Amino acid sequence: MNKIHTIQDVKQRIHELIQKEIAKCNKEIEEFEQKIRDNAIVYGGGGWCTQFEKAKKRREDFIEELQGLERAQGTAVILDEISIYSYSCPTCQIKVMLNSGYGETVTCPVCERKIYRANDLEVMKVARGSRQAKVNNHYIQLDSYGRFKD
Repeated sequence: MNKIHTIQDVKQRIHELIQKEIAKCNKEIEEFEQKIRDNAIVYGGGGWCTQFEKAKKRREDFIEELQGLERAQGTAVILDEISIYSYSCPTCQIKVMLNSGYGETVTCPVCERKIYRANDLEVMKVARGSRQAKVNNHYIQLDSYGRFKD
């Protein structure tokens, strides 16, 4: 029977894999530095030296990316889904967006007329604990209860 892994086990495996890749890249960097020195002595630079310097730079950049990934692994973003319903007021020509729980009709915030829910349901993903969400390329503000902020 398969054992279920804890988050700590997975994080440890990721850490080990990243450290293994960093060690491998560091070894390759040392080899490239030796090749650069050897070619500089024999040929005076240029040619293969330039290629080895570019390869060394790629390995250094990769190490930086791996270290950034390792720093970021503890800050995984968990997304929650929020359902948003739209209500349109024919009198004011405004569209009110509310999350579920308000029923089929609500009162228009401008003219206080009863308005009905449209059939367009929008589901968006919001980072847990955040106060902003992006819907149709527009940012909306949420209060501490997950409701839309005025």
